[in-house]
Amino acid sequence: MIAGDEYEASFVSPGIKVADGGTVTVTAIATKTGSKSELTFDVTPTAVIQSFSFAEPSGVVADGDQDVEIPFTALDVDGNEVTDFDTIAKQRTFNELTLNASEGTLELKEEDDGTATLLWSDRALT
Repeated sequence: MIAGDEYEASFVSPGIKVADGGTVTVTAIATKTGSKSELTFDVTPTAVIQSFSFAEPSGVVADGDQDVEIPFTALDVDGNEVTDFDTIAKQRTFNELTLNASEGTLELKEEDDGTATLLWSDRALT
């Protein structure tokens, strides 16, 4: 409630066809006056990652190392390479990735250009 007026919020979860993109229209109707406002958004299609493969880091990786870049290749369902941070980060299965190494952490980092970098750091020093 703001200044005696009651407001409600709606939360929208993505549907099963979010990868297709499309148009979304949000309509708000004032309960007191019946006034209606609409906003329309174009939603661009989103890649759905089909495979994610690690490659060997350049150089030697040892216990105690921090922010070691782990090269990877992410491919969408059409076989196109995906490098966009937002696309990779929002994949439901991304948090299921594992790396067999000494205890440490994997971090998906967004670079200034919007691409993703995968970093490993030895947990003992973090």
